[in-house]
Amino acid sequence: MEKDISQKLDVRSGVATPVTSDGTVNGTGVDCQGIQTGLMFAIGAIAYTDGTHAISFQQADDDAFSVNVNAITADQIVGEIADIAAATASGDPLPKVGILYTQRYVRPVITSTSVTTGATIVAMAVEHVDEAPSPATTESL
Repeated sequence: MEKDISQKLDVRSGVATPVTSDGTVNGTGVDCQGIQTGLMFAIGAIAYTDGTHAISFQQADDDAFSVNVNAITADQIVGEIADIAAATASGDPLPKVGILYTQRYVRPVITSTSVTTGATIVAMAVEHVDEAPSPATTESL
């Protein structure tokens, strides 16, 4: 029996950026309206040379992250987020965390320290694509 998972998952870029100095980079917000089964981020580093890169998440009511912006707290994260301090080896699974959001938009935030030349940090949002939900289970954030 042939199976194709690609039709059941949507992958969105939360952030894919070279980090070449200390500081904070805000990723792209993911619109969570209509997501029925939750949101997951897969996180990794390529072209890593140095620095420590901490990943956190924010949520907001608007896509510009200007209204009611809140941190995603530890009790809203399923799994553990480790600081990135090495490249993700080719072929290795990416670390992943689930996000239990309460607002419409979620974005990753990278805070980097001890950076000389840095790394390219990648955080990809993954959601399960459901069949059309029944009206009884449809919620709007």
